[in-house]
Amino acid sequence: MNRAALEHIVRAAAAACGEREIVIIGSQAVLGQFPEAREKMAAASVLRERLKALPVSPDRLAVIQARLRMAEAAANPKSGPRA
Repeated sequence: MNRAALEHIVRAAAAACGEREIVIIGSQAVLGQFPEAREKMAAASVLRERLKALPVSPDRLAVIQARLRMAEAAANPKSGPRA
């Protein structure tokens, strides 16, 4: 699901129940606050999978992964670093 799909569902739900406010619970709720979250997470996942396939020493791989986590934290300051 992306932000546009979420907005469509929220509009439809609001119209169906006659409410002006809808509470979104679960993993898709992040799209309300971070519209590009899905695209960023997908890009990071692809990069992680590609890193696993590279012939890189474990030490070098750890450095690359640490830098990736730092970049993600900088791009999403409210979400904090990933474990």
